[in-house]
Amino acid sequence: MADDDEGGSGIWGILIFIAIFGVGNLILYLTTGVFLIPLK
Repeated sequence: MADDDEGGSGIWGILIFIAIFGVGNLILYLTTGVFLIPLK
């Protein structure tokens, strides 16, 4: 568990960022009907 700073934390950081950004994007879409990043 001591070498989590090697590469695992980077992957988790990206996954957490995508999760938070996705939820924020979903909430923004539900409230305003606009996506931060259009998926089309």
